[in-house]
Amino acid sequence: MKHYYFSALALLAVAFSYGQCPPAGLNITSQAQLNAFLVDYPNCTQINGDVIIDEANITNLNALANIVTITGALEIREVPALANLNGLQNLQTVGTDLILREVEGLSTLAALSSLTSVGGEFTVRSCPDLVEFNGVNNLMHVGLGMIIRDCESLTSIEGLSNLTFVGEILEVVENPVLTNLMGLENIMTIVGGEEGALVIEGNAMLTSLEGLGNAYTVMTGDVTIAANGLLSLCAVPSICSYLQNPSAGALITINTNLLGCNSQAEVETACTVLDTDYFTETVVPFRIMQNPVKDVLQLHSTEANGTVVIYDALGRKVGTYNLQKGIHAYSVENASGLLIVVVESGEYKQAFKVLKP
Repeated sequence: MKHYYFSALALLAVAFSYGQCPPAGLNITSQAQLNAFLVDYPNCTQINGDVIIDEANITNLNALANIVTITGALEIREVPALANLNGLQNLQTVGTDLILREVEGLSTLAALSSLTSVGGEFTVRSCPDLVEFNGVNNLMHVGLGMIIRDCESLTSIEGLSNLTFVGEILEVVENPVLTNLMGLENIMTIVGGEEGALVIEGNAMLTSLEGLGNAYTVMTGDVTIAANGLLSLCAVPSICSYLQNPSAGALITINTNLLGCNSQAEVETACTVLDTDYFTETVVPFRIMQNPVKDVLQLHSTEANGTVVIYDALGRKVGTYNLQKGIHAYSVENASGLLIVVVESGEYKQAFKVLKP
């Protein structure tokens, strides 16, 4: 009986270990190591920590096919033999950064079809075979920067059409055959950070900023639009709205583009002669400017009169405030966890879910 007892415990321990995930992320250095992950952790769906694949001879990511969440970063750098991201088709959230850099053979992002949120920076840089962004159509939220740089074959970013929130900076830089920014039309908020809110620079074939946000896009930081050799149309609703009321102290750099977009004054002049119908779109009156939040919730409103009521996950009211027009901060320092923010003004009413760690 004792022998049977200990055997049962041993079998239980083995079964238990197979149901777990690695305790501190993954640092992948070979294909064999990556393949062993699926054998060792066949039921793992959440990796707590970072997944780093750097300077490795990796040809496929199939062993990650069960992963839904990575709480830390996913970094794939200098992996020349990787042609696609197959194996990441179930990945929905990345807690911090998602970096694809110097992945020279990468031709498609189609495997990222389930991705909805990147908590930190989403960078696609120096991927010379990448032609388009199709595949990231469900991505809605980037907590810090959305960086698209040095992709010499990139012709389209239309796959970003559901992206609405960028927590700091949007950069589209040194993509020599990209001709337009269609795919960014639904961005409602670019919060801005130390490096600014928007950088459109060094895109040799870019002729127009059409597709960049809309009349109700809010940007609150520096803007650089420079050294785009064929760019002549910058007077689009998002830029015109920004130039009407830039954030205090913002540095605006518009130069070395073609006539019509070669200075701030040229763009402002072009904005004044646009038909007002060009700016007519469905009004989105309220926007949350960050999520998760810390001690204050920043909310942008196009309306001046109304209320902001904040509830916790149990439906208890934790704060009631008068709605103010523009960007204003509302205290949530006495709350934690999942919060429901209900904003109401006249005919408009909207509820948001935000997280306060």
